[in-house]
Amino acid sequence: MRFGVKAAFNDATVMADLDVDLLEVHLGLEDLPRHRRTVVETFKGIHRDRGHALVVHAPEFMMTGAGPSLVDLSSGDASLRSLSVTALRSTIDLCQEIDAGLIVAHPGGIMPTVEETDGSHGLDRLVDTLAGQVDAEHAA
Repeated sequence: MRFGVKAAFNDATVMADLDVDLLEVHLGLEDLPRHRRTVVETFKGIHRDRGHALVVHAPEFMMTGAGPSLVDLSSGDASLRSLSVTALRSTIDLCQEIDAGLIVAHPGGIMPTVEETDGSHGLDRLVDTLAGQVDAEHAA
């Protein structure tokens, strides 16, 4: 069995000193937009120098023009879903930069809303959204 710990960029070196096999890169609200370079340098260095496997925990929240918002890949609001896809795309790019092998992402609101009477709901949108990202990744 492998064992790992969650690490933010500001405590990653301390966590990497533990006798663990992997680090779960925890991304906070401002980490990608404000601290991306430091996050990349920190975790890429740990992966290169210490050999820890990296798993990235995608941010649960993102900044929007209206302030903080839940990353919701299954939102019925196309604008929020689009912003959420952009946040996921940024996380995927980060994973490629630091050689992380896995992303953990939150699906958002996957249950149908009261307004959704046609049978389509959040889970369908989530599957479609993720499939679109996988297709885009393979096309690149």
